[in-house]
Amino acid sequence: ILSQRGIGHIKDSADLVLKNKSIKVDIHDINTFKNDSKVQAQLKTGDTIGCFYVESPAMRGLLKKLHCETYLTLVAASSIIRPGVASSGMMKEYISRFHNQQNIKYLHPIMQEQLKETFGVMVYQEDVLKVGHYFGGLDLADADVLRRMMSGKSRNKKHLEEITEKYFAHCAKAGHPLPIAKEVWRQIESFAGYSFSKAHSASYAVESFQSLHFKTYYPKEFMVAVINNFGGFYSTKVYVNEARKAGAIIHLPCVN
Repeated sequence: ILSQRGIGHIKDSADLVLKNKSIKVDIHDINTFKNDSKVQAQLKTGDTIGCFYVESPAMRGLLKKLHCETYLTLVAASSIIRPGVASSGMMKEYISRFHNQQNIKYLHPIMQEQLKETFGVMVYQEDVLKVGHYFGGLDLADADVLRRMMSGKSRNKKHLEEITEKYFAHCAKAGHPLPIAKEVWRQIESFAGYSFSKAHSASYAVESFQSLHFKTYYPKEFMVAVINNFGGFYSTKVYVNEARKAGAIIHLPCVN
């Protein structure tokens, strides 16, 4: 449905490894890929050109800043790179909190209770639901409308104004300080720049680990598969150079 080339290069990598090395790689053995120290090291250093969703300069920079080596960290990274979280300044805040987990100052006890897994930072669309409901007093139907509006699925201005009024009225009634209520609302609004649902990030991270396995252990076959599937973020010459770095001999195309 998404015309997802990443799936193509994973399949072709497996086919090439089987053909060239007579090794059958089970691409669905995700737990092995997730817990492989060499694959984790590859991820941590940002050596991920060609790998699904984690190859852009911004993403490779984020991987290095986070020292990202686990699946769950990558799930969060896949979402915080999205414009919604990044543009609000919360990506920078997430990185800081990730490395200083003992010194996190939560905006409010409810934020700590609902967002402890992501250190008090709204990372996924579901976080809008949780914060809107538990902090802002919205019923779950309104919280879901808010999530859809913030993710670009709806732009009913009048309905958004009604929900905004409900949110601030509840915050006042619950005794939430106005500056904190405004800051939480600002963070919710930042999701208008699009964020991922957690399931989306989790699925993407699985595919990233599949790509990483091939790049780590079979870099030449992997790069051929990436090129044959018309690349990804970069132009073909970047992937040709990656193949060359992995020891491949590059032949000119034969016009015949």
